[in-house]
Amino acid sequence: MRPPTAGWRVVLYDDCVRRGARLGLQAAAVALLAALIALFARSVIQGSATVAAQLNDGQRPAAPNFSLPNLDGHGKVDLASFRGKVVVLNFWASWCPPCHAEAPTFNQIQRTYGPRGVAVVGVDSQDFAGDARTFARDLHVNYTLVHDSSNDVTNRWGVTSGFPVTFVINRAGDVQKMFVTQVTSPMLDAALQPLLRGSQA
Repeated sequence: MRPPTAGWRVVLYDDCVRRGARLGLQAAAVALLAALIALFARSVIQGSATVAAQLNDGQRPAAPNFSLPNLDGHGKVDLASFRGKVVVLNFWASWCPPCHAEAPTFNQIQRTYGPRGVAVVGVDSQDFAGDARTFARDLHVNYTLVHDSSNDVTNRWGVTSGFPVTFVINRAGDVQKMFVTQVTSPMLDAALQPLLRGSQA
């Protein structure tokens, strides 16, 4: 039997190259699929661990602490520093019309309930700090405002589908209620009164 001619050798070489490229593409596709599955699984696990998800499951989770810069640029604010108070924690942004509409409500809540041990804390997120400061100045905000530049805190609390979202935390630091809407004074009054009487329900 005669050895393969040069032409046959070229054909065999090309066939090997094509086969190798095909296997390489298949391996890359499998690796990409595995990475996407891992990313999806991670997002599901993280999503199920958010404060919002736990509340939706009927739990009353401990409020995860955070330390964020004060919007006025002076120091940081730790959520844990409010332990012993009932906290109204509002996630907002300056470009959000309902956030503008509800800010006077938070001012009123701070004035009315502040002496009784309530602290309103606003977390500005997905926003420019300068715009947020203009918001605070124009609306004469009288409560604590912090800025979440990385959105890490906002995501940890499960605020992923828009603003505003407000949580109510009892004196022991457990999250009791969540409002995924613009709040009103009657809504907050109803949430705060039982906590101020000592009930955590």
